Amino acid sequence: MLIGICGGICSGKKTVAQYLVDHHGFQRLYLDDDDDDRSHNRSSNNSASASTSANGTRPPAVKPTPTPRNPHHTFPTADALLDFVTKRWRDRYVTTDVHDEAILDLLSRRPFFILVSPQNAARDVALDRFVALSDAHLYDPAAGLQPLISRATVRLLNTSESLAHLYATLGKLDLANPDRLRPSWDSYFMSLASLAAQRSNCMKRRVGCVLVGRERRVISTGYNGTPAASATAPRAAAPAATTPVLPASAFPPASASTPRRTPCSRLEGRGSAKAPCSTAILAHA
Repeated sequence: MLIGICGGICSGKKTVAQYLVDHHGFQRLYLDDDDDDRSHNRSSNNSASASTSANGTRPPAVKPTPTPRNPHHTFPTADALLDFVTKRWRDRYVTTDVHDEAILDLLSRRPFFILVSPQNAARDVALDRFVALSDAHLYDPAAGLQPLISRATVRLLNTSESLAHLYATLGKLDLANPDRLRPSWDSYFMSLASLAAQRSNCMKRRVGCVLVGRERRVISTGYNGTPAASATAPRAAAPAATTPVLPASAFPPASASTPRRTPCSRLEGRGSAKAPCSTAILAHA
């Protein structure tokens, strides 16, 4: 699993990465210092110019605190990082060096990658300055990160007042859950049933159904609506009074020779090999 973290200013990207390292056994991955510095300098310059135009004065430069990096987990390019993770895709890795859409497009090719975007509110700076800095960081035509954030799989609004509260919120999100990469069988079949329900043209209620065999193989799908031979235009359900009622003489009387049909649940209990049991999954839209 590879988790990429991308967000706005003061959103807690490094804190979320450190949480994954400390509590879920993730390993931190980095891109080369040159690429990271260029991205940071573009963001700092854009933020400073935006703040200057908003307040009329240039804010003092703030240098980020350097973080010690593992040389074995630092890569010159995103391709090298991706090749490293691909060979070890069962392990857990996290990176905050998702600076542009080219890197995101490359990482998104792998099914083990998800993008997490934390967001934060203004606290330690004036609101007008924070808005100017945030707008420049997100919406700058050359280096804005909003196109990346809009593609995030998980978005976290970081309103925590303490580190413990933030960690508790991250624990509820369960970012390390493998179902985020590949849905469970129940989620998979329910998604198919929900998709089938979208084909229904019933004006009262749309229902989708998936028939699943014992080996979790889809036997058939279906949905309610008008008969196949009739027009496909949506129409309301017919009133009960217009439904034709057949007389009792239309049905032959049951006799001792008439074979009895056993419900599917009973066959499953007996373990009949001739009549394999199946499960019908319904979804209402």
